[in-house]
Amino acid sequence: MAKYDKGDCPETDEEMYKVIDAPLTVTKPKVKLIGHDGNAFAIMGACHESWKKAKFTEASWKAVQKEMMSGDYDHLLQTAMRYFNVS
Repeated sequence: MAKYDKGDCPETDEEMYKVIDAPLTVTKPKVKLIGHDGNAFAIMGACHESWKKAKFTEASWKAVQKEMMSGDYDHLLQTAMRYFNVS
């Protein structure tokens, strides 16, 4: 597994999937964001629930969460769309 220092985040999908111990062919968890509160914490909460329902590990969620929190609001949304099937 790739190791990243505090504040360091993987730049490619391939690197990120190594961090979360998932194959590139894994099915993305589904998360519904349309019609929900649009603040960052609500989005991360909905994504976290979806992540748990898909039975991914908590450690892998922490890697995705770190990536979500590593930028601005737009980056959070881009990261959600990168790792989830967003509707």
